[in-house]
Amino acid sequence: MADPLSITALTIAVGEIIGSLMKYTKSVKDSRPDARKLSEELFALKGILEHISTQVQPLSESKRLGSSSSEFLTTTLAKTDETLRSLLLDLGEPASKYKRLKQKLEWPLTREKLDGHLVRLERVKSCLMLVFTSDSNALHRDLHVKFRDLTTSLEDNLKIRKDEKFSNAHQDICRWLAPISPTSLHLRASKARLDQTGKWFIDTIFKEWLWGHDAYQQTLFILGKCELSVFNSHAVDELISMSADVQDVTFGYFYCSFGDVATQDPTNILGSILAQLSGSNPSILERFWPLYEAKTNSRAHKHPLDIANIEDAIIEHMSGDKPVVLLVDALNESCHSETILKSISRIQSKLPNMRVLLTGTAYTSSVEQASIMNMSVRSMKDDIDTFIRFTLEDDDMLKRLSQDLKDQIWEVITKGADGSFRWVQLSLDSLRSLRTVKKIREALQTLPRSLRDTYVSILERISENDWEISRAAFLWLSFSNRSLTLDELNEAVVLEETSTVVDEDTKLISPLILLEICQGLIIQDEFGKVNLAHASVKDFLTSEWINSSSVQYFSLNPSIAGKTLMRNCLTYLCLDNFQSGYVHSIDSILEREIKHPLLEYAAHFWASHGQSRNFDYHDHQIVDKLFSSRTLPRRGNFGVWVQTLTPYVDVEMIETTHPLYYAASFGLVPVVKAILEASPDIDIDAPGGQFGSTPLYVACWRGNPEVVELLLRAGADPYYPDPSTGLTVFSIPQKPIFAHIKEILSKAPLIPRDVPTRHTRSETPYSETGSQPKRRALGGDIEVPKEDSGSQKGAQSTGIEQTLPARSSDPLPLLFPSRDEFLPQIIELYPQLQPALAQRLAQEQCQRYERLARMREKHSQDIKTHSCRSGEHCIAAGIDAASAPYRQDSTVHQGRNILVNSYQNCTSGEETSCVLQFPPGVPLPPVQRLPAQFECPICFELKKFIKPSDWAKHVFEDVQPYTCTFPNCPDPKTFKRKADWVRHEMERHRHPDAWACYFPECGLTSPRKDNLIQHLVREHKVRSETNMETLWEMIEQCYRKEPPREERCQFCGDNLRSEKELIVHMGKHLQEIAMPVLGIIKKSAGF
Repeated sequence: MADPLSITALTIAVGEIIGSLMKYTKSVKDSRPDARKLSEELFALKGILEHISTQVQPLSESKRLGSSSSEFLTTTLAKTDETLRSLLLDLGEPASKYKRLKQKLEWPLTREKLDGHLVRLERVKSCLMLVFTSDSNALHRDLHVKFRDLTTSLEDNLKIRKDEKFSNAHQDICRWLAPISPTSLHLRASKARLDQTGKWFIDTIFKEWLWGHDAYQQTLFILGKCELSVFNSHAVDELISMSADVQDVTFGYFYCSFGDVATQDPTNILGSILAQLSGSNPSILERFWPLYEAKTNSRAHKHPLDIANIEDAIIEHMSGDKPVVLLVDALNESCHSETILKSISRIQSKLPNMRVLLTGTAYTSSVEQASIMNMSVRSMKDDIDTFIRFTLEDDDMLKRLSQDLKDQIWEVITKGADGSFRWVQLSLDSLRSLRTVKKIREALQTLPRSLRDTYVSILERISENDWEISRAAFLWLSFSNRSLTLDELNEAVVLEETSTVVDEDTKLISPLILLEICQGLIIQDEFGKVNLAHASVKDFLTSEWINSSSVQYFSLNPSIAGKTLMRNCLTYLCLDNFQSGYVHSIDSILEREIKHPLLEYAAHFWASHGQSRNFDYHDHQIVDKLFSSRTLPRRGNFGVWVQTLTPYVDVEMIETTHPLYYAASFGLVPVVKAILEASPDIDIDAPGGQFGSTPLYVACWRGNPEVVELLLRAGADPYYPDPSTGLTVFSIPQKPIFAHIKEILSKAPLIPRDVPTRHTRSETPYSETGSQPKRRALGGDIEVPKEDSGSQKGAQSTGIEQTLPARSSDPLPLLFPSRDEFLPQIIELYPQLQPALAQRLAQEQCQRYERLARMREKHSQDIKTHSCRSGEHCIAAGIDAASAPYRQDSTVHQGRNILVNSYQNCTSGEETSCVLQFPPGVPLPPVQRLPAQFECPICFELKKFIKPSDWAKHVFEDVQPYTCTFPNCPDPKTFKRKADWVRHEMERHRHPDAWACYFPECGLTSPRKDNLIQHLVREHKVRSETNMETLWEMIEQCYRKEPPREERCQFCGDNLRSEKELIVHMGKHLQEIAMPVLGIIKKSAGF
């Protein structure tokens, strides 16, 4: 490679020659044409040299030039140097003075020399251009190779990304098709066996069956009372090994479990098998992609999977010569075993290359052409023998025993095993727990003779103090709809029907205590799930035999177990822990579920436990308790339940969805009946849920035919389009699961409409009256007016109302209840109140009643004398006060019916906006719309109201619900405005902010800054002309602030984090005490 410095030297030499030529053109007249020619060639040469100079270093670093190109460039540069030297010599300054003088007068180059120089320069340029072109071609070739490699790399990268995208999408659709994975159950089954056991089954029976050609051997049904999962897990492991060895076998497997309802669902079972088969044949999922993509649309209902669709996909794509194996374990533990077998039989009848391995405790006629294998005691004997010997040699405790004792243990247990691995395992476990050889020898003489006797022995060892929580644990683990974690179970077992809170005082001290108490009967797997140790435990606890045994306390009744769990779940959801209602962030939701482990299970499964049709009054009450909590802030316990069900929906959906929607969705027939009977005026087609569907639509979609018929009879509109799809219920898919629904809908025009009668809350739950929270308040709940009346209904009967005269038209007599008539109600409502404060609140309620009653009495007299100041707006004038509003506002409800209906819904917590506009206890304004001018039905003053908050503010000013909560307050009085009450408490009693006088000797402390300024000016003669910056510096130095501290509410006992929270909290209590007075007055006065 040429030296860059030599190229630079040549460039400099060219510059010098051009400089000499410029001198000649100035001094010699005839030199200009020749000098111009030379200059042009030299400038061209200089440009080439400069270009090559910029390329030499990159070419050198990347080694793009070959050795031949490098030598040619070096030779060319040498010739260039020689040419330039020759030209410079001819143009250079001569040594003698005479020649220098002659050079100034004549051009030194003859025509012959000039032409020679021009030819040599042209030749050098050509050579350099050739080198440059050669280098460029080499560079282009190299770039082409690089681009080709880059293109290949990008294509490979795109392929990888495409494969990853497909793999992720494939995993997503598989998770959708198979929400339950059999992997954990397979690991549990594999862990429970020894590799040495069951090999005889794989090496002989299984392989002969797998590769046989007998049609009657297409299905192998293994029957028996022993642990058949051992053989199924062996078979699965063998098929996995075959697949790893590139043997052409496709298989799918599943384990049913009595402890998890989802593992018993035929759709989940076949969906899981389909997902596994798609690993070798992805095209099997083609028909499910549209359904899956529809599912990902947040504004459309998820189409339920049709089991026939799964069957068709397997039949279509699994045909051929390649063996296909399906394995389903423990069919007897699924309540849908007949449906599963029918589906498998249909698939098998179409695929001669399919083999099916089933295990269960009893044969069913649904299986055709099946080879039945009964696992007898004799067939299990060798495996049991192997298991015992392995345990005696492997266990840390038992392997220390003498060989004679080991042989004795082997002999006793082998003789009593009777083919039961479970009995063998429990017997060895009991021997393992003993600490001396003597105890082991004695235990061998008294070992239980059967598995049933073993369970009795274990239960008898449980302390009587632990009976209650042990039985609760057995109940939950036997009948829960999925496996529970230990934290969930620990909360579940401490629940009682009367529980109102779960806290540190009610929880189990040790989180592992249940595993210790119930050792041998319950286990915790490696995934943290707690289960009964074996299906035989549930069989024993639910058997008839146990009812007459010494452990009959632990017997479980399957017929009432579901209802018991439903009540427990509802009791949990109604705990005071969840009265605060929904939260506004997913982090808060997760934090709540971590703090309350059982919440997720209770929210999702109480309804499925309660799908029986025999609800009694107690069941209705507890469901009503959950639904009635909608009147609490942020929908209370009801809001927590709905948010746990659907954590990613907007809280607006929680605010607006009526319980009827959820009852219809879950198929709770008794609950739907009760709601419809209690609320005949309910908007039965009100949209709800995350898709805004009607109760009828969601009942159809969920496949609840009885609910569908109930709703149609109650007047539900089947032609109401669903917002998410634009379709009516008549457009639900033509699938077998909707067949009954379709039949009912076809008769919809002929179904008679019922006209249910309204029941009061005392007669039946779920009534929609009452805007107050469920918590009892003085005077009872204030009811909402009907649509044709602007006034309120009377309050429910209370002790106070019974002592007051009730008239329909006469004016209220000047006879008022005493303090002693209000006091018992307040003490019953808040038993923790200090007596002095309770008496003051009762006295102020008396005064409140008297003041409001006198207003009503005065208005009555004004009506008689025709002197009412409201004039034509007077209620007694019979004119609709809202008929002439002084300003229209399109943002407010237009029309009386809308306002009244909206407010009635609000009382049951159905409309978010109404709950915000009218606090609990505030009556509905007697107007068609706001803004409006009308006579207040409380103080009978003519007022103008712009928005609902103006009306609520006015009502509170009339009632004056706020009073000082300090028992020893020297100036107790009621306040119209909450701000005045807060200021009184903060300045007179609490003093969170204070300003101490700048002058220490004074000692004055003021709760307000402006008071301190006045004090400084008046008492200490601080001039107002004082520099303002100096004055404010003085004030800031005077500021004192108490740190926030936790305070306890003296009404209910709750602990609040700050005084601000406490003030807001107690304000609601004061409203709860004061506002019912409006209903008491209305009822007693007869208005």
